[in-house]
Amino acid sequence: MAEAAGVLGRTEEAGPYAELAKRAAARFRGEYVSPNGGLTFTSQTAHAVALELDLLAPEQRAHAGRLLAQQLLDDGFVLSPSSTSLRQVVLRRRAADLITQRSYRYRVTAPWC
Repeated sequence: MAEAAGVLGRTEEAGPYAELAKRAAARFRGEYVSPNGGLTFTSQTAHAVALELDLLAPEQRAHAGRLLAQQLLDDGFVLSPSSTSLRQVVLRRRAADLITQRSYRYRVTAPWC
């Protein structure tokens, strides 16, 4: 939201959204992430979501990425109910990328906003 607010010229709204994202990520790390980047719930989706949504500290990302890669090698890409969450992350990311493109400067309302 902070990025979208900045692109849409609503810079006064970008700061509070950026701070909210930082606080949410810190709470997530405090509850669900070990200091080295391992997650308490070790599914492919949990790792993918944490990496995609920047919920991990920079020093934790490499370890989490290695854990996800190893899971994919060991188990393959497992289609399960949790895969729906992974697809939602990808779709939301694509929507966010579309919204933040400079050619889309009109007001956009999305269901997750």
